[in-house]
Amino acid sequence: MKIFSGQFTKDTVKLPYLSDVLVQYPHIKPEIIFHTAWKYPLMWKTMAFANYATPKKEQLIGDNAVRWFLQGRNVKSSTVVSASGTQTITLVTAENLFEPSHVIMWQDDQGVFYNFLVVSGPTAVAGGYQYILEYIKSDNTSTFAAATNWTAGMKLQFVTNAHRAGSRNAPNSMVVTPDMYINYNTISRLKREICRDGIQTVMWFEFEGERAWLPMEQYQLMQSYWMQYAYGLWFNQTSMDVNGVCHVQDGDGEDVIMGDGFNTQLTKNGGNVDTFNISAGLTISGIENALTDWGIENGFESAAFDFYAGAKARQMLNDLLKDYVVDVSAGGNAQFLVKDGKNGQVINKNFTEYKFAGYSFRVWGEGMFNDPEVHTNHPNSGVAPLSSWNIVVMPELTDLGTPMVQTYFRAGAGAEASFVEKVISGMFDPTDFKSLTANNAFDGFEYQYLSEGQVICNDPGKCLTFIGTN
Repeated sequence: MKIFSGQFTKDTVKLPYLSDVLVQYPHIKPEIIFHTAWKYPLMWKTMAFANYATPKKEQLIGDNAVRWFLQGRNVKSSTVVSASGTQTITLVTAENLFEPSHVIMWQDDQGVFYNFLVVSGPTAVAGGYQYILEYIKSDNTSTFAAATNWTAGMKLQFVTNAHRAGSRNAPNSMVVTPDMYINYNTISRLKREICRDGIQTVMWFEFEGERAWLPMEQYQLMQSYWMQYAYGLWFNQTSMDVNGVCHVQDGDGEDVIMGDGFNTQLTKNGGNVDTFNISAGLTISGIENALTDWGIENGFESAAFDFYAGAKARQMLNDLLKDYVVDVSAGGNAQFLVKDGKNGQVINKNFTEYKFAGYSFRVWGEGMFNDPEVHTNHPNSGVAPLSSWNIVVMPELTDLGTPMVQTYFRAGAGAEASFVEKVISGMFDPTDFKSLTANNAFDGFEYQYLSEGQVICNDPGKCLTFIGTN
């Protein structure tokens, strides 16, 4: 798709108005969104290409809220309160998770594994639940110093079970009840009055050999709308409490319902946060360790991540990868020159993807972190805001195979409020230059956008945020 400016001429009226084209050919809207909102990749990736572009994939709801359930880990560890004994061991834990026949496995600092059979319990005691264990050994002399090895606060977990011949009982399977999450829609609107003189400069959209046009002022309105929508998608905070009561009213005393944005959901619902000093920065080994730890914690041997990075974070990542490539290249002779037939050679260190040990991450420049007029904490009185060092990390999919981030729009009775666009014609109607009717006497027309929807993070605990500090 090509987008370029031009003047309004007699030939303009012979070609279609872009808004009319989008009604007839909605499949081109993702391209429009991408080319007008490319600075906000989380928005156009989740909204345009994942959901909004294809009707059968749209996420439409008939309510002002989305409720979803998230299954946590069904294997959880117990916290040691106290332990004593050497062969027959008395163990007290804070949680009631063990049953007779469970086999507890534990590894010491030297890498040696030990097994213990739960013989009886639980018995409620002061501070928790008491169990009697037998140290599993192949002789009568081996011992295990439980009091020394298992100190208060340590974690223990059973991994299997073992029974005598002719046994009649079996331990219960652990069941973890899913947690319910809820988020609310936000209604977003924006308008602009465009006078007759305001259509003299137009923007042309060329797609698959066809052209359509918009007044320049309406194009600017479109860009402003995408920007405001993207800020809400990231940073909105809900006005609703846990009982569904709204605590924000407008000047007429009416409820203004808002849902949480993506960043707010990570903060509230268990997203992992790592901080780093922007003067010291991150290291490749630190990033690798964080992602590998994430994989271990969540049971993934491999995963692909998206890094949504502010401008300074993206610069830092490129410098890190450049230095790393030079370090591991033979003699440090890494090549960063890109041949260009027209302009000679260009130095390039613009890395977008990095792979290691079954994991990979792709870097996206996220414009939501960069605006110095919006984010006003500027370290050392510099131009770049502190937020431009932020990186939000997420896997492309949840462990159920669904997108990590999805958008939902209100719909019902055959109408939807994904992105409603309306012309309110005055003495000029861009959809019909020959129209003899007008809604008002304004020497031009008004254009409005409206949407009602929200974004949800399907599994915030699977996401990681690197936050730069000064």
